[in-house]
Amino acid sequence: MNIEVLRYFIELAHEGSFNKAAKRLFISQQGLNRAISALEAKLGATLIERGPAGVSLTPEGSILLAHANAIVDDYRSMTDEILSYRISKIAASMERLHITITPYLAAVGMDRIWDTASMDIASIRELPLHRILEEVPVSGPDDLFVADLFLKTRRKIREDESIGFEPVFATRIGIIRSKTFPWNKEGPLHCEDVSELPVAYTSDSTNTGLVAYLFKNVPLKNACLQSSSLSTLLEWVHERRTVSLFDSFAFYRLQKLAPAEVDNLLFIPFADEEAVDTVGYLYRSDEPPSDVTRGSIANSRLIFARDSADYLRQYPLPKDF
Repeated sequence: MNIEVLRYFIELAHEGSFNKAAKRLFISQQGLNRAISALEAKLGATLIERGPAGVSLTPEGSILLAHANAIVDDYRSMTDEILSYRISKIAASMERLHITITPYLAAVGMDRIWDTASMDIASIRELPLHRILEEVPVSGPDDLFVADLFLKTRRKIREDESIGFEPVFATRIGIIRSKTFPWNKEGPLHCEDVSELPVAYTSDSTNTGLVAYLFKNVPLKNACLQSSSLSTLLEWVHERRTVSLFDSFAFYRLQKLAPAEVDNLLFIPFADEEAVDTVGYLYRSDEPPSDVTRGSIANSRLIFARDSADYLRQYPLPKDF
């Protein structure tokens, strides 16, 4: 029995519906059903009753829920203690740590998904990717670069012996649309499929470059809104005036932090391999990261794997890693 299965059970008990719980957990209803059935078989107990109104707990299910909540809470407490111990060992040196991130990571709130202790103590700055790639080969052991890389750049780095890259997670570019938007595409979605749709996207330099990269062969013919306001984009999508370019991790974050903002919206990822953006650590190959840098990386990996396990399960790293 693992922690994830207990999280599934807790979410199902809370939602009272396989459909709602599966959406919250970012898995299929069939996958959730199999996990709960396997849990019942392992315990030799019927944990839930299925009915027209949804799911209810049996007496044995209620017993498990109380213990499951305690076990999951204890697991989080344990990982927090491990992190605190690691941080205490390197805290005195952490002021030497210099963190550089790309604009995408700044936009999704890296400080809320990464090693916050490092973010609070270390110096941090934001640079475009091309500047980061220039700095990494001449960086020091206390320099930590966190970047998002598309396929072309990942291939380039693999050929460049001066730069190392450790991937953590991938985010897929795609579109969000209202569930009632008058357009239904069956099968995998490709960039060319949306070239004639009314499309909105944020007007920063990162997205402008992204549009040029993804739609270089089939340009967008109806880019009707370029806004710096996320709320404006979402408003247009809710009103069925446009679809909007989005990425899977940003959509996941909104579902977790502000579910009302994306209620009744669908995220559909592009199937093109060029639409996969991989986030990870860049470092100088001929000078390994210092203990404090390596400690921050280890902490961040533990935090992300613990808090975003459902996302990692739905969007695994691309096959080129």
